Amino acid sequence: MPEKFSILTPKQQALLNEIQPLFKHWLDQLPYSLRINSNCMNTFVVKLSAILRIDKTQLHICIVTNSDIKYLIYREALEAVATLDIKIEPTIHSQLNDELKDFAKKENHRILCERTLYTPEADEIPTIIPVSVDNLEKSIIWALK
Repeated sequence: MPEKFSILTPKQQALLNEIQPLFKHWLDQLPYSLRINSNCMNTFVVKLSAILRIDKTQLHICIVTNSDIKYLIYREALEAVATLDIKIEPTIHSQLNDELKDFAKKENHRILCERTLYTPEADEIPTIIPVSVDNLEKSIIWALK
């Protein structure tokens, strides 16, 4: 099973910056060489921040696409993110309508909208993020910020 990748929020990044010197000091004390994967450190910080209650945000995401397969690809990629508690709406939307625009304007709500369905009006709402299979990772990072 592929490892989940962790994207840190600004508060989690600050926590990482605070604990990295501690880990470096600990690693320097070991009688052998040990390398810690950066994604493992990020995952550790995500888990630690949950324990410390630094970031307990639940993000609601809706996917707009005209393809069931792309919906599954986008959903699977979102579920692989361990940074936040993400609730993905189970409905596949085939167009960006007024109801979805209202959804996007709510706090902690995002829409991943297939590039081919992205409208000029969507540019006015920063929480509607254009997505395609080619730029999926960038779109997810953008959605989580």
